[in-house]
Amino acid sequence: MSRERSFTIIRTAVSMLVAILVAFVIIVLVSDQPVESIKIFLLRPFSTKRYLGNIVETAVPLIFSGLAMALMFKASLFNLGGEGIFFIAGITGSIVAIWPQLPPVVFPIVCIVTGAVTGMVVMLIPGVLKAKYGASEMVTSLMMNNILLGVGLYLLNNMMRDPQVASLVSYQYRSNALLANIIPGTRVHVGFLIALACAFAAYVFMFKSKWGYEIRMVGDNGKFASYSGINVTKVIIIVHLAAGAIAQERQVPFVITGATLPDLCEQIGDYAFMVPFGDDTCAYAAAEYAYAEIGTKCYMMVDQSMEFTKTLATCFEDPFTELGGEIVGSDNYMNGDPDFSAQIDRFLNDDGGSEFLFFSSVPNDAGPLVLQFRDKGVTLPIVSGDGFDTPLVAEVAGDQAYDVYISTHCSYTLSLIHI
Repeated sequence: MSRERSFTIIRTAVSMLVAILVAFVIIVLVSDQPVESIKIFLLRPFSTKRYLGNIVETAVPLIFSGLAMALMFKASLFNLGGEGIFFIAGITGSIVAIWPQLPPVVFPIVCIVTGAVTGMVVMLIPGVLKAKYGASEMVTSLMMNNILLGVGLYLLNNMMRDPQVASLVSYQYRSNALLANIIPGTRVHVGFLIALACAFAAYVFMFKSKWGYEIRMVGDNGKFASYSGINVTKVIIIVHLAAGAIAQERQVPFVITGATLPDLCEQIGDYAFMVPFGDDTCAYAAAEYAYAEIGTKCYMMVDQSMEFTKTLATCFEDPFTELGGEIVGSDNYMNGDPDFSAQIDRFLNDDGGSEFLFFSSVPNDAGPLVLQFRDKGVTLPIVSGDGFDTPLVAEVAGDQAYDVYISTHCSYTLSLIHI
């Protein structure tokens, strides 16, 4: 093994180790149970088949994005437009997956090619500007990133959005446009195999082909490469084209940033990304914390008007009772109800010896629920999911918003907030 390769391996390993140590430091600083939190951080993702499948599924777009940027870096080029290129290429591929009707085998290939061509065309712009006019690819790609995100969101909102669904969801893909699932019980599909194949192909391209050699030469020393007869302009353009094609990995219909139904991606198609945690994860965290820290007897209030709140309630009740907790009573209401007096009176008449309340609610009802229960003299702790993750709780309930616990999500960190 060469010194250069050894150094690369060591550098990568050290970078990963530093990242993990930084994560540990943050956990120690913010967690009341740092040892248990670190244990969950390290082991929980590998504890079930579904969790492992989630890791693999999440890795697929990262593999493609990494390959795209690796090609650029090998030529000493930097591109800050990966996010926008990935998004707009997914949008164009999704348009193909939604409206035309093509044969099953051909359909997903056409979608992938459409996205790849879109990525190549978009990446061609900063590539040509760099090669022909010396424009900084960092500046032009960053500007392109914002433009592409805006155009993609416009298309999603005004052309692809399903008016029958309240959240930002596109029309469903045609079933024969989807890639086949390869691991039952997970959402891992053929896209993972395509990612591995592309990684191998990128290695062969970079280290076993004439073009790869030229790219590496331009990256190491552009002037020397030019003096050696290598067409540096051509190399720069080729790198941008290849990176743009790789950045489109699996025809993303949209990035879901607010919807949290656990099986939403399965309902829409294999190409959907859900940024937040699902209701099952948030509700499980709430159930686990409530059982350990608040009480074992719970009274539930559930909004029956939408799938989100009904699912959240189920996802809380199941793990809570499995842990040994008891649902001593429950009541229902509908989103937008201005008065909860009837439900509160029923609770006061028979609270079942409850030790806390669980509200499965959306943000506009969160504040009124807390205020009206407190005004009626109910002082029990209140637990809820991300529907309570809103300033309306404090703004509407004011001083009455005490002993409220919220299980929510932000970035990759699940949060339990105590108001």
